[in-house]
Amino acid sequence: MVNIGTDPEYFIYDKLVTIKSYRYPNIIPPAALVTDYGLKLTEENGKKVLLKEKEFSWTEDGAAIELQVTPSTTPKDFFSKVISARHSLKRFLVNHKLELYEGCVGYFDVNKYWKGRDESFRNCVIFGCDPDVVPETYLTLGLDKEPEQLDVSKHTFRYAGGHIHIQAPEDIPTLFYENYEMLQIAFDFTLGLGSIKNRANRLFEESQRLKYYGKPGRIRLQIYNKEKNLYGIEYRSLSNSWVNKLGEIERNFYMSNLLVESALKGILDNFIGTFYDDIFIVYDAMMSLNEEVADSYLNKYMIWFYENDLLSEKELSNIL
Repeated sequence: MVNIGTDPEYFIYDKLVTIKSYRYPNIIPPAALVTDYGLKLTEENGKKVLLKEKEFSWTEDGAAIELQVTPSTTPKDFFSKVISARHSLKRFLVNHKLELYEGCVGYFDVNKYWKGRDESFRNCVIFGCDPDVVPETYLTLGLDKEPEQLDVSKHTFRYAGGHIHIQAPEDIPTLFYENYEMLQIAFDFTLGLGSIKNRANRLFEESQRLKYYGKPGRIRLQIYNKEKNLYGIEYRSLSNSWVNKLGEIERNFYMSNLLVESALKGILDNFIGTFYDDIFIVYDAMMSLNEEVADSYLNKYMIWFYENDLLSEKELSNIL
């Protein structure tokens, strides 16, 4: 099993506000915890840390609060760390009459948390500080375009992701650098489609997020520790909907290991070549969160992996 991690984003809030009949959390950005609540963020490895324990830390990420956990090789260990981290932050926030929102869209008061504020609030009003890598194939096919940094100083919503990090084998640290174009598409055909049923349970928020974040195929290549040969890839299309559900975590572990094994065996080109004509369908299913299409096509792809001896019958059953 490969090491798998995540860095999901959530929102700290003080109340719910109703906008066009929908109730959103009223976001309190981490910068305001310092200026308005008298709390302290400590600097560590370029991050501003609100709360830290052995297996996790909660850090500032613009208007959101981001969880960073140490990587895991088993779903149960991963789940345990995430649940423990959430409980710790919730206990901390209760003392300040604040709560943690675990959906993917929140209301951000730009008048209160940007106008007249100092530079510590700057990242609250920028989308895309660090650009994602878009599949070249999607650019060529006209499905996507190169991402741009956006000024959102007048935009009153913020969005939370739940990206999955997959570490390359230490003896082949460049595995993902050599295969990332094929992996981007393969991620969508597996992890992306697999996430749709769960995300469709909160269709309104997920659809709002997709206008700005979570488009298919988005990744970043990662250097976790150059001295120890720890490299990886971050698939950024997922929202935070999966990280506290053991069944979803198990599914993502199975599929992540499947893709690593496929890359090691050099069959990703064969997989993408076989199903190349499905790219438009998969892309549209992810953007529209179409459960029916997702289930049908995911079944087809998993059976292909099974028939090519990359999945056992039990693993196939667990994924489907």
